[in-house]
Amino acid sequence: MGINIHDPKLSFFGGHSGLELEQRMRRTLLVLLGMAGLMAFAQTSLKAENPWVRLVPGPVSGAFMTLSNPSDRAIRVIAAESPIAGKVEIHQTTIVKGAGGTDVMQMRPVQFLEIPARGKVELKPGGYHIMLMMLKEPLQEGKIVRITLRLEGGGALVVEAPVKAR
Repeated sequence: MGINIHDPKLSFFGGHSGLELEQRMRRTLLVLLGMAGLMAFAQTSLKAENPWVRLVPGPVSGAFMTLSNPSDRAIRVIAAESPIAGKVEIHQTTIVKGAGGTDVMQMRPVQFLEIPARGKVELKPGGYHIMLMMLKEPLQEGKIVRITLRLEGGGALVVEAPVKAR
C-alpha cells in the first residue's frame, strides 16, 4: 500500500490545478498591489506648507503648518512623532467659558486630524497644532526639527520644520 502522489487530497495545491492556482495568485497580487497603491497615494498626496516650530525655553513646544490635500478623498493624520521629543500629540486649542463667565483657553489632544478632499487644515497658535513634549534638548533658532505624521492606512509624511522665534 503506497501513497498516491496524484491524490488531490494530498496535493500541495489543495486539489487545485496549476491554472486555478495561478489565477488565485494573480488576483491576490492585484489586491495587494492595489492596497500598496492606496497607501502610497495617501503618503504622497498630503503636503505640509510653511512648517515651523516655536522657539521656547522650556521642555514643551508646538509645531505649526498648513496641511494640504489635493486628492479626491479625505486623509487622516492619526499620530505624530519626532526624535527631538519624548512625546508628541495632535492638539486642538479651544476657548471655553470658565468660572465667572470668563473665556479660558484649553488645549486637548485629539484622536486624529482630518484633512478634507481637495482641502486644507491650518495648524496655528490658538488652533490645531502638533504638541512636542518632553523635549530632549533645548531648541535653537534655525534648527530643523523632523516630525513624522502617521496617516490612517499606513502612510506617513515627514516634515522638516525650522525653529523660529515668533
